[in-house]
Amino acid sequence: MEKISTIAQIAAVLANSGFKAKDGGNFVSVQLGSAANPVNAIINLSDKNMYVACELAKVSDLRVKQFNQAMCAMIIGNTSVLPYAFTIHAEGKKLEKSPITLINSVPMGDLSEQELIAAVDSLQVAVNTGAEIIKPYMKIGR
Repeated sequence: MEKISTIAQIAAVLANSGFKAKDGGNFVSVQLGSAANPVNAIINLSDKNMYVACELAKVSDLRVKQFNQAMCAMIIGNTSVLPYAFTIHAEGKKLEKSPITLINSVPMGDLSEQELIAAVDSLQVAVNTGAEIIKPYMKIGR
């Protein structure tokens, strides 16, 4: 079996495996979650790793008075979403506009179709678990 090393290969393998995957040129977008609450994961590549990220919410979606509890729940919850981890991307932005994401990196050495599918399947589980972890801290209506 040929090793996966390009965005086009990632998109094709995921699409052929039943995922809604779209080749964006330098990334692949994959729809996860339920039909009622879909989320998009983004996959991109470096020379040595495949990076997978999925936005669950924005910091502004959290209740201000429970912000510290939400942060602690996400840190503790990292053990429940392995191999993914919660992160907040606050680069150059106001914190409240920053996305809360799940991230993971997978070594590209000999990435096979099965390893790619396993990474996306485990992200689906992590998305469901992560959403449950932050749900008690979300503003009403989210």
